[in-house]
Amino acid sequence: MSTGDVHRVHYDDLEFDDQLALLHDVPFTGVIYAHYADGGPEIEFNYVDGLPSGLQRRWHPSGQLEAEWDAVRGRGSNWSRVWYPNGKMKSERIDEDQFPILLREWSETGELTKDIKRPSGSNN
Repeated sequence: MSTGDVHRVHYDDLEFDDQLALLHDVPFTGVIYAHYADGGPEIEFNYVDGLPSGLQRRWHPSGQLEAEWDAVRGRGSNWSRVWYPNGKMKSERIDEDQFPILLREWSETGELTKDIKRPSGSNN
């Protein structure tokens, strides 16, 4: 495998010890994926040294993107977005030091139902 190649492994080929992903008893670095029975994507998770790190994605069975977020070495996420099966945005969240500084939620018809903004550095 060259330096630019990303190791891709099917979810079922890994073992998990709590949050730690292991391939042949070694913490896994690369992309974990799974597909629905029809071949459409289900998940694509990036891992570094056995922990979720970087862009994570999950799809609805229809093929529509369901969620994406940035995992921070197994400690949560700096941001996340979630979509309804119809493709409309369901929620968007941006965190700073594990506290939300932006949280927006929409109804399935696209109506904004929650819009919370906190100043950066304000953890309350």
